[in-house]
Amino acid sequence: MATAATVLWDWTKKHIRGAKESACLAAGAPKTKGARVETCKPASQKASRHLPAPDWSDAWPVPRGQRLKRRFGTPLRHQHLPALVPTTAAAPRGGGDGMMAAGQRNMAPSELSGAALPGRLGCPALDLTGSSFRGRSLRLRRAARTRPIRFARIAALPVVHRRALGIVDASRQGSGLALPRTTATWHARVDACVTQWSTARLVEAVIEKPVFSETARESQTQRLIANTVSAVILGGGAGSRLYPLTKSRAKPAVSIGGAYRLVDIPISNCINSGINKIYVLTQYNSTSLNRHVGRTYNRGITYTGKRNMGYVEVLAASLAPGQGHAWFQGTADAVRRYTWILDDVRNRKMQHIVILSGDHLYRMDYMSFVMEHVNKNADITIAAIPCGVDRASDFGLMKVDDMARVVDFAEKPKGSALEAMKVDTAILGLDPQRAEEMPFIASMGVYVFKKDVLLDLLNNKFQNANDFGNEIIPGAKEAGYYLNAYLFDGYWEDIGTISSFFDANLALTADSPAFEFYDPESPIYTSPRGLQPTKIDDCKITEALISHGCSIQQSTIHHSVIGLRNVIGRGCIIKDAMIMGADFYEGEQERQAKLAEGGVPLGIGDNTVICNAIVDKNARVGKNCKIINKEGVDEKQCEDEGYIIRSGIVVILSRAVIPDGTEI
Repeated sequence: MATAATVLWDWTKKHIRGAKESACLAAGAPKTKGARVETCKPASQKASRHLPAPDWSDAWPVPRGQRLKRRFGTPLRHQHLPALVPTTAAAPRGGGDGMMAAGQRNMAPSELSGAALPGRLGCPALDLTGSSFRGRSLRLRRAARTRPIRFARIAALPVVHRRALGIVDASRQGSGLALPRTTATWHARVDACVTQWSTARLVEAVIEKPVFSETARESQTQRLIANTVSAVILGGGAGSRLYPLTKSRAKPAVSIGGAYRLVDIPISNCINSGINKIYVLTQYNSTSLNRHVGRTYNRGITYTGKRNMGYVEVLAASLAPGQGHAWFQGTADAVRRYTWILDDVRNRKMQHIVILSGDHLYRMDYMSFVMEHVNKNADITIAAIPCGVDRASDFGLMKVDDMARVVDFAEKPKGSALEAMKVDTAILGLDPQRAEEMPFIASMGVYVFKKDVLLDLLNNKFQNANDFGNEIIPGAKEAGYYLNAYLFDGYWEDIGTISSFFDANLALTADSPAFEFYDPESPIYTSPRGLQPTKIDDCKITEALISHGCSIQQSTIHHSVIGLRNVIGRGCIIKDAMIMGADFYEGEQERQAKLAEGGVPLGIGDNTVICNAIVDKNARVGKNCKIINKEGVDEKQCEDEGYIIRSGIVVILSRAVIPDGTEI
């Protein structure tokens, strides 16, 4: 890679020691220091034009404690010190010949960017990896057997490093330029030995190609764009398909995996992707959701430092004068009511808005999604998954051209309309076999809009549209906006029904589940509760998730999820079930008092059998009960008795009381 930067290195000599001190220095023990030079005096090119290169073969290491400073800043850390290394292959590692800063090692020429150094044999190399010319100058101390360099031309060589501090276009501004490894190509030579402070000043920067490696450049670009992205999580739906789990809570507040809530998924994905400005729109039964978001994320989140402090804010449904008595009428209407917040002072730099759903289970890097949107200069980008014919009619489907541009939509098509939506999914990156098995592209309900486009669609072109998937997205295509499809080929599940919710939870108990809540690179966050460890006494537990704060005695649990603060009595059998747990504990005295009164304490009583069921939070199930759907029905409404059967799954309602000996 041809990169070049010209640096004027003005070594201004203050003291030339006599022959006595020269002899001492030649012996390897410098006795005195020269004066510190605070300014950079331009050297005469005429004086340096005919100077030969010095001989560095017997130079000694720079004393430890050498520091590289920004001119008006604090000393850089130990690992950012420069290293002066000889270019001769015979240079030893770590001592003797050569010049090294503290903590650095000598390097052979082959290690320097994998190429021969420019200039004459014997020129030293200066490693400035990770440092930057913030004030267009730096100071460094060196010791050498020769007089200091008076005029040197420095050539920058590209090198991969993790910390790219600086600017991409350095041709316009030297300040902030991150120089990687550099090599001196022209030196002055005299006979005396000196040790002194000097100043190097960046006087010109001519960058034919960016100094950064591809990885560093992509990371830098993503961070810059992340500061222009805001996320809006839609959490206000009624959740009728998840009833009765949504009877007293919003859909994103429903428990999943024992210790998490559905809203933790999109918020964690945002945090892990570097998107730290997040809004959660709520409406129905939002008390528990608002409380959870406030307790979990109330301290804010930070991605790029104190200057870019992030936040997670709940925007509850509200009515303003002139809006009548109508609440949010749909996903698009909910965002429309809060478009004014996108022009808030904190969002003045926002250019892209990510619209997310609060009832999906997946792990996704949203910044890769946003970067494709930016690189293609799309008005709207839609996240899509490949889909087989068995599930295609459950989703909104898209057709795309060879450039992944959306050309057609169909909402839950069937029959001939479904057949017409087939596409070659290989154009989105699937291998031929999977492309044949999954010939449909389904929308995930995850979108990224240009901010101006979103405001124009909601406030001008489609003022009465209430839904993104059914109205805004198809309408934008008809209006001539550029819609792009982004393929997400990972695990994704729509937690929209009781059966899908139940299956997704039990799938987490597998040996190698398709989705895991803990990933070192991108974990899923939730509220820190500080509960005691679970106590298990003489139990047989297989393929199960057991959350914190539980007490389980002499019971059998198989292929089940046990939530927080569960108390399970002796002799219980729990199979293919989800027991959500409780929000509080009952003390032993309180439990005994309940039993003495003939009541049912919190939790699962002794000798109870639960199979193919969901027990909601704070439910009380008595002794010797059987919750097994003994009639084998698909649907049954027994809300007055504390349970409902949906899709063959028994759901015990929140705070329900199931008396001793009950059979369901």
